[in-house]
Amino acid sequence: MEAVEPGRYYAFATLEGYLDPARAIDFAKLEGMENDHDRNVEAIHEWKDQMVEVTVGAHRSSEVTVRIARAAEITGQVTFDDGSPAIGMHFQLLRKTSTNGWTGVGLALFSDWKIAATSDGHGRYSVTNLPGGEYKVCALMPADDEDSAPRVCLGNTFRAKNAGTVKVQAGEIANGTDIVIPLAGLGKVAGSVTAVNDGHALARAKVQLLYADDREVARKTTLLEDGSFMFELVPDGRYVLQVSGAADADPNGDGQRKHVPARTYQDKEMPLVVTADMEDVNLAVAANPPDKTQAQ
Repeated sequence: MEAVEPGRYYAFATLEGYLDPARAIDFAKLEGMENDHDRNVEAIHEWKDQMVEVTVGAHRSSEVTVRIARAAEITGQVTFDDGSPAIGMHFQLLRKTSTNGWTGVGLALFSDWKIAATSDGHGRYSVTNLPGGEYKVCALMPADDEDSAPRVCLGNTFRAKNAGTVKVQAGEIANGTDIVIPLAGLGKVAGSVTAVNDGHALARAKVQLLYADDREVARKTTLLEDGSFMFELVPDGRYVLQVSGAADADPNGDGQRKHVPARTYQDKEMPLVVTADMEDVNLAVAANPPDKTQAQ
């Protein structure tokens, strides 16, 4: 590496089949911290065993030796309950932490998926470059991104909290981590978000489907331009449909009116019992007072 600005750095290396430091970070812990400085310090602390500190001076070469360690690997097959292979599935991994919690594995830097691996034409998959530990593995069915993808976890359950686990050591391959996707009892939840006062469709909002018993997020998405939303392959059960951050289209987008804030709306929740397709679910939300809209 040439023309490196003088200073103190950390060096690390990645190679397929070897530990990727980014997969060893406890992202749940980082998300709970107040600022980027604390997050950076914690990330460096968690990476320290895979990094080497190097000081770069002006007009001289600095040499560094970086060692890499063989990683753990989890492999298996994903099929539907009729025995056919589930092709093109993405995967979500949760790793057990030192405090017996669970943290997501990977970081979505240049895509909408934290883990790039997908199942092949036979439903087989392999997730590599992992630190040793105990994991929950979930198959994510094809979707636009990880947040909106239906998932089925090890143990053939739709909920991560009920998933089975697999333990794997550094340099070890955990084979036979198979998942079967049950297609029976899955429905569609679709509808729209409108304004209480006149029933017009809203332009922006986050829509989440929460499990009713503990409010775990089952799925989440954003409104389409016509104010509609849709969740496919939703298991039968009790849920809470939640809308937050709702707003009209930006009135300044047409170039005619300037500095006019878009009207915002109150958050709202609705209980849902899913037993079949539900395609006309409507949440009507009340507008915030003008002073609150102005503040937002």
